[in-house]
Amino acid sequence: MNVPKIIVFVDTPSTGYQTSIVNNLIAKDFVPMVDSINCNRMWFLKNMVGPHRLLQNSFFNSYTVQEWDADNVYLKPSLCIYYNNDCEITKDEFFEVTQYFKAIIHGMVPDSVPEKYLERPSKIVQADSVQINTVDCPQDNDSYSFRKIYHEQKDVMFYEVRKPHTDRPYVTYTYNFSNAGHLAFFTNLFVCSSWGVSHQDINFLSYAWTHLEMPGTFDMEELLRAHVERCTPGEGRIPEAEPDVYRRTIEEVMYTFQKRQDGKQVQFN
Repeated sequence: MNVPKIIVFVDTPSTGYQTSIVNNLIAKDFVPMVDSINCNRMWFLKNMVGPHRLLQNSFFNSYTVQEWDADNVYLKPSLCIYYNNDCEITKDEFFEVTQYFKAIIHGMVPDSVPEKYLERPSKIVQADSVQINTVDCPQDNDSYSFRKIYHEQKDVMFYEVRKPHTDRPYVTYTYNFSNAGHLAFFTNLFVCSSWGVSHQDINFLSYAWTHLEMPGTFDMEELLRAHVERCTPGEGRIPEAEPDVYRRTIEEVMYTFQKRQDGKQVQFN
């Protein structure tokens, strides 16, 4: 298969530019890997061997792994595009591929589309469910940003919330989403001691309830009471495990999730 492999290198937390790269790729049904650890020359020389390995430095400079010499050891590429060694692609064809990605990442229409070398991988993310929405809290003139990404193959919904005056987002997820729906999202975040300390957090969840078109009336006290009951051992009842909440970007959490599914160890600095 002529599937381009793509790694997007991000900071922790990721910048808006890095996030936009990931979102633009997902919108075209590509599935980029997101890496916040291995963007260094020694890792590339060890792991990225073979032809057709291109690094993009903010899309102003392009160079192969072999050209990343010791004089440029501190350069940090934004993106790496590569193919498996059994892909018979010429240097000129590979250049067309990189020009295609350069265009779509900047939201432009590419001059040419080398379809032969742009096969999509098995769909992991349902692209049409990727949303970035801002939920405003007019009472306090503050805003919270919210987005969700659905992992269709595993039936897992990931959620990311950024609240004002914090440097890292909150990310949680729901297994078996097609049956469970969004309900658990509204109580998961309270696992973090820093969530719920402000009444604005509750205001945000109230707006999110409407935004996600949840049935019934938003009642935070009742939602938390039901959550505590589900997580408390009782006769004839197996308690639910406490949910996971991460203070990383949604791309980093999805990357960790996928590696765990693949049986690989992932560690963030």
